[in-house]
Amino acid sequence: NSIVFLAPRAAATKSSSSVNEGRGPPPVRDAAREAQTRKDEERRQAIQDAIAAAGRLERERDFPGALRACAEALQRYPDSADLIALSARLETEGREQEQKGRIARRVAEVEEMLAAGKWAAAVDSAQSARLEVGADPAFDELSEEPAAGK
Repeated sequence: NSIVFLAPRAAATKSSSSVNEGRGPPPVRDAAREAQTRKDEERRQAIQDAIAAAGRLERERDFPGALRACAEALQRYPDSADLIALSARLETEGREQEQKGRIARRVAEVEEMLAAGKWAAAVDSAQSARLEVGADPAFDELSEEPAAGK
């Protein structure tokens, strides 16, 4: 009985090896294509990982950290359109957040002056804040308060 089982296995082995006999090793260009495909996939995955890391940092409002993650990936993949676009968006968002922070600090200063009854100083501070950080409705509201309080 064991001979019966070996014969089909041997036949199958012989037929599969005879199928490969005429072809030889796979062509070099197939190996090169496979290597390039692997390299492209690794690149795509690394870019996606960097975008995900930057996204996590952005959601935590850590714009400098998000920019660093993006910049590191851009050093490795400077031609990635996705990373270039993300970097530009993060830079814009970071500048906007910095501006909002400057405005909030200046508004707090003016509000403290108003609370202390220092109307003239509050008006001067609101006007200088406008020059420093630009026009913002928050400063318009603050400028109206001293006039209403006089």
